[in-house]
Amino acid sequence: MTIYKLLKANHATGEEKAMRTAEIMAITGMTKREIVRTVQRERKNHFICSTTRNGGGYYRPAHVSDIEHFKNGQEKRIAVHAISLRLARRFMNRHNRDLQ
Repeated sequence: MTIYKLLKANHATGEEKAMRTAEIMAITGMTKREIVRTVQRERKNHFICSTTRNGGGYYRPAHVSDIEHFKNGQEKRIAVHAISLRLARRFMNRHNRDLQ
């Protein structure tokens, strides 16, 4: 069974009804890491939102506002990673210049 189908079968629609990661682990026998990978793969075909509230979990969006909330969270994470990458790129550029 896919994570999306599991969420659908358990009526995990909207953030307030999200299935906790621990619950998905207990039902599927997957590790947290396996769940994350599976969700990433399934997001190519299905909209699966996630939350870090109350121990974290996954859900199907109930409203456009759920998608907007998820999108904003993802964009904030991307911005944080962009800052880290900027520093790494700057270091590599200096390192490459020093080698020439």
